[in-house]
Amino acid sequence: MKLHHLVLAPFALSILVATAAAQRAAEEPEFSPVPVILVPSIPVPPKPAAVVEPELALSAQGKDLAATIAGPQEFYAALLLSADSAMRHFLVDLPPMLDQGLVFAVGKTASWRLEFVVPGLGDLPFPVHGQAIVLQHGTVTASEVVTIGETK
Repeated sequence: MKLHHLVLAPFALSILVATAAAQRAAEEPEFSPVPVILVPSIPVPPKPAAVVEPELALSAQGKDLAATIAGPQEFYAALLLSADSAMRHFLVDLPPMLDQGLVFAVGKTASWRLEFVVPGLGDLPFPVHGQAIVLQHGTVTASEVVTIGETK
């Protein structure tokens, strides 16, 4: 019987030591000497507001072309300009865009309005067609094509 008690004593002692260590760890927080970066919780994004169709206004100001894009409260926008008014669907779920359009300006606003000035395009001898492409809450919308200059 003494042999039986000797074998169980170290086993019982190791259980008691492990239990005491676990209780101490639960009671005393362990601090790391390395600084820890706290990551804030990611807020749930708000539901997208109703998408407002963008509007584009073009005007010649001397030798420059001024463009104003009006849209939703906060948005990203690109100004496409082309000498041809042909439209094309480039990808599924995107609005039709100017087929030969070139991106002349890109910007972001939080005030419902974005303005650009393109130097040297205000007095061209041919018409210029413009279109605003707007990205808001993952939705891409496009304005109607606006033409400035002589149309024959």
